[in-house]
Amino acid sequence: MELFGKAGYKDKEKEVQDRLNRVEKEESILFSALSTIKEPSISRSTMGIVAPSCPIESSQSPRLSETRQFNEEEKRVAIERMDRKKYQLVYRDLLKEYPKVQKRECRVGIAQTGVSETGNIMKELFEMKSPGLLTVRENKIEEIRSKIKIMIEKAHNEGVNILLFPEMSVDLNYGEVFEEISDLAKLNNMYIVPGSFHNQETKRNISMVFGPEGILWEQEKHIPAIISTGEGNRFKEGIEVSSLPRKTIICNTEYGRIAIVICRDFLDMDLRVELKNFEPPIDIILNPAFTPVTSDFKAAHFDARRSIYAYSFFANIGEFGESLIYTPEKDRTERIIPAKEEGLIFKDIDLFKLRSERKKWEKEQSKERLFIQSTR
Repeated sequence: MELFGKAGYKDKEKEVQDRLNRVEKEESILFSALSTIKEPSISRSTMGIVAPSCPIESSQSPRLSETRQFNEEEKRVAIERMDRKKYQLVYRDLLKEYPKVQKRECRVGIAQTGVSETGNIMKELFEMKSPGLLTVRENKIEEIRSKIKIMIEKAHNEGVNILLFPEMSVDLNYGEVFEEISDLAKLNNMYIVPGSFHNQETKRNISMVFGPEGILWEQEKHIPAIISTGEGNRFKEGIEVSSLPRKTIICNTEYGRIAIVICRDFLDMDLRVELKNFEPPIDIILNPAFTPVTSDFKAAHFDARRSIYAYSFFANIGEFGESLIYTPEKDRTERIIPAKEEGLIFKDIDLFKLRSERKKWEKEQSKERLFIQSTR
């Protein structure tokens, strides 16, 4: 504390000391709470204890010292978990890997596909070969390949540079589908994000980004979903997830800085806060999804358009639909595809304008925070 006096900040000494005292008090409360929850009643009182009649029972009963040692270990693990970061954002600069100049403008599109004829997409389109892992039925592959090709051709004719498909709409477990997506990305000089799929070998939900150079990067899903199969039946995604901290890739590309967030991962406030605070700021968020609960995603994307200040693309499976594009600008044009429909929507992005407006927005928000603090 002497440092504050020497540096001429005597007024700060009491404030810092108060904060340190508060932290110590909170730590004391935490340990007290953990002890209350975990410490057995035997350690508090010996009244009313009846010795076991069987010597074997006595020898197998835990000693008080062992119980306390176990409780200390539980406390240590709990505190470590609190200290560990949930997410880690990893920056990757593709402009260095594939020497290109970043374009000022680009067009990003959503291809909403995946509508059943019977009204039950789970039974009609998918099968479960491994517990909790879906794959498209083999007799549906040619139909899906045809739709994919039509959508990509349509997007190319509209001048789309990045095309996003919904989660589970394209199954890359099939080699012919994988090769076709790769070839079409090269042929049309596009970034194609074929949603995400359950990789039957790695047991992960993976989204791949295909470009003219091949696979540019991959992103895995962090939070398994609970999926309804109809008639009140549900199952949990049988995917494996990484240990903490879970990594989300931010890629600097010729079309801007892009993050892919799979389905309900985007509903996690912790991840959205990380995306908001990331430097350099993110320009485009791609959110492929397979969900009947679209209202939660609408609210999250509406908030993210300004809190993260990025263009936000939510591509939902056609059966449930309502794929949408939210923009940070004051543009009131609604870009949404209804449920039970397959179609294409897109938005033009001016990176220079986006980044310039973001700086203005951040300055305004900073002024508002200073004003609020000054009036307290």
